[in-house]
Amino acid sequence: MIDDELTSTVHRAAGAVPPSAPDMQAILRRHRRRRTRQMAAAGITVLALFTTASIVLSKLTPSTEPTPATTSMATAPAADEPLIAVHRHADSVFQDKAGHELGFRLPDGLVTLHGTRIDTVPRPPEVDEVRQWLPRPDGGYALLGTKNLAPGTQREDGVNVTGLEIRLVTMSADGHLTQSRNVRIQGQDVQLAGSGPGAGIGVGYVYLARTNGGLVRHDLATGAETRLTALDAATADPHRTYSIQHNVLVSASTEECAVQAYDLEGHVLWTLRKQQQSECAQADEAAVAPDGRRLAFPVVTYDGGRATTEVLTVDLPSGAVRTAEVSQVDPPGDITYGAGILGLTWSADRLVVAWPVLPNPLTGVVDLAAVVRVKQL
Repeated sequence: MIDDELTSTVHRAAGAVPPSAPDMQAILRRHRRRRTRQMAAAGITVLALFTTASIVLSKLTPSTEPTPATTSMATAPAADEPLIAVHRHADSVFQDKAGHELGFRLPDGLVTLHGTRIDTVPRPPEVDEVRQWLPRPDGGYALLGTKNLAPGTQREDGVNVTGLEIRLVTMSADGHLTQSRNVRIQGQDVQLAGSGPGAGIGVGYVYLARTNGGLVRHDLATGAETRLTALDAATADPHRTYSIQHNVLVSASTEECAVQAYDLEGHVLWTLRKQQQSECAQADEAAVAPDGRRLAFPVVTYDGGRATTEVLTVDLPSGAVRTAEVSQVDPPGDITYGAGILGLTWSADRLVVAWPVLPNPLTGVVDLAAVVRVKQL
C-alpha cells in the first residue's frame, strides 16, 4: 500500500474504531504536532502533509535537488568525540513564497555526529520507513520501522489494517543486520523508548511503550516482554512520548506541554508542568547523564519572530534548573529558520549540543556538513 492509500484507509476507518480501541484521531493529531514542531524549528512553512501515525511516519515532499554526498559509513567515535544521534525525522527544507527550496537536507539513514563529522548507516531493507531509532550500548543501533507486506493493495480495516508490520530491527555498529522482528499488535501504537546492554550480538533488551499496553521490557534474544506495571500511571497518556536512559524515564506531553522524570519504580523525580515556550519538548530530544542525576532538554521560544534555542539542565535530586542559550535566529521576512537543535548528549560530565547555523540570507539548500555546530555547555 502506498502512503496516500494507507492514509486514506486510516481516515476512512478511524471513525468506526470501537471505544475500546486506541483513539486513532488522537494518535494522528500527536504525530501531526510532532511533524509541525520539527518543521517549525527549522523555519518551515507548513505544507499540507499527511501522517499515518501508528502505522507510517511519512516524509516531507521529496525535493528534486540531489542529496549532497557528505556522509560516510559510521565508525566508532574517538574518545574525545561523543556520539550525537540526530533524530529529526524529516528534511529541514521548505519553499519560500516564490517556490524556491531553502534549508538543509539530512542524509538518508541513521545519522550521527562525531564532533562535526557526519556519519550515516543506511536504512535496512527490512523496513520501508524508519519511525524511531536509538544507539545501543554495544555501539550498534535499534530501530522501529514499518514494512508493508502488500504494497498497492486497497484495504478498508483502518487501525487494524492487515499485511503491515512494525519491525524492531537491531544492527551492528557497521550497519549489518543482527535481528528483525515484528512487534506490532493490531489496534495499538508502539514507541521505542530505550535500549539496554547485552553480552553479545542480538541479546540485551529494549523498552517499548505500547498504547494501552504500558511500558514493556522486550528481550532481544527471545522476544518475551515484561510489563513494568509500576510505570503504568506514567505511560497511560497516548499524547506522551517516552525515553528511558540510565534508569530514568523521561515523559513529555504534547497536550500539556509538560515534562516529567520517573525512576523505574514509578516514583516522580521531577516535573515541569507547563513549559513557557512556543514548542513542547519531546522525550527523544532529552539526555540523561550517566549518573542518572541530571536531565537536559532543549526548548525553543519565539518573540516577535526571533527564535531562541535554550537547553535546560535539571539536577533531579534538588530540582534546580540551569538554562544555557544555544542560539538566536532573526527571521528573514516572515520566515524563521535554523532554530532548534540536531542532538544533545552527555559525555562523562560534559553536556554536548549540536545545532544548525544557516546563512542569512538563505538562498538555497545547503549541506548539513556546512552548517552544523557543536559545543559544550
